[in-house]
Amino acid sequence: MHSAYLASLHLLPGMRHAHLATLMKYVSGDAEQLWKTLPQAIRTLGVQELDKEQVYAVHRKLQVLRVYRYLQEHKIVLLYGALLPTAIREARMPPFVVYCRGDVDLLQGDLLSIVGARRMTAYGQMVIESLVPHVVASGYATVSGLAYGVDAHVHEQTVLSGGKTVAVLGTGVDRCYPAVHHRLVERIIDHGGLLLSDYPLYTKPRPWHFTQRNRLIAAVSSATVVVEAGEKSGSLYTAEEALELGRSVYAIPGSVFSPMSIGCNWLLSLPEERRVNVLQKPSDLVELGMSKETDWKDEPMSGTMHPLLRFVHEQARSTTNIADAAQIPMGECLTALTKLEVQGLVRRVSGGWIKNILRRTGR
Repeated sequence: MHSAYLASLHLLPGMRHAHLATLMKYVSGDAEQLWKTLPQAIRTLGVQELDKEQVYAVHRKLQVLRVYRYLQEHKIVLLYGALLPTAIREARMPPFVVYCRGDVDLLQGDLLSIVGARRMTAYGQMVIESLVPHVVASGYATVSGLAYGVDAHVHEQTVLSGGKTVAVLGTGVDRCYPAVHHRLVERIIDHGGLLLSDYPLYTKPRPWHFTQRNRLIAAVSSATVVVEAGEKSGSLYTAEEALELGRSVYAIPGSVFSPMSIGCNWLLSLPEERRVNVLQKPSDLVELGMSKETDWKDEPMSGTMHPLLRFVHEQARSTTNIADAAQIPMGECLTALTKLEVQGLVRRVSGGWIKNILRRTGR
């Protein structure tokens, strides 16, 4: 029940991590005692930032037993205070508590964050599909943010490569955002991965949440790789957080003509005291301990052998329809279709996707 009391305290209006840390120290870390003596603790400590009327109103109505059952149902584990991994406690504005679904032991292992643009290009997709198998083979788990584009593809490719991946969320750990990634979330957990968040239960997505969660992505990882990034990409915040922590940061160089390479190329231009390493081949990631001869893997699942082509017909099918038929996550399906489009094997039309007849027949 201790976790249920702590999760309930975090649900109170305006209750931030700093407030939790102060209040829990007052009761020597006993969340149940704090819950039962909360008004007295707030008065004694003089916590000014809380709207006491709102806090007390919710405190009277909130049922801790219901929260306990919710945690049990969703298999959510809380790590808090001194139980937090050292890496998380080193983060800027370190959380007092984090919420986990999956294998919490991953936070004690070797983690590499791979992040990038939501508007992933075919180039970024190829880099991920070639890099991730090396990362998995080196015994590392990947970390990313479950967003569209690079993040989702990193998680997907890690699972496909037989590895484990950590998704750091900008919502409560019981929420899936974007919602189309619900199958991906299931696959992450089913394959021994982890969902991680420092937001309270039931928390919905807000724009500023994702910048804040980037500090945790950087903190839990021994190094960060930026695959693609636009001029204002959130991935640049992740890189900045990692640099502030003294962690290694790598960037994939890109075309000067690609808007999605502006951020990476800017990172590579930073001065020596804030050095970002160029990642030109997997063995440049010294943390992985690979042979210097290690090169990019051949591009997987490409060309006319791609299994997804079995589900694309001469009559248009929507992305959702194709994803359901292939039994793969929507994000994985969309990125694969986009890649096949670049290769000229499928074509996007008003009703969805069709096979590119002209390409197939050579006319």
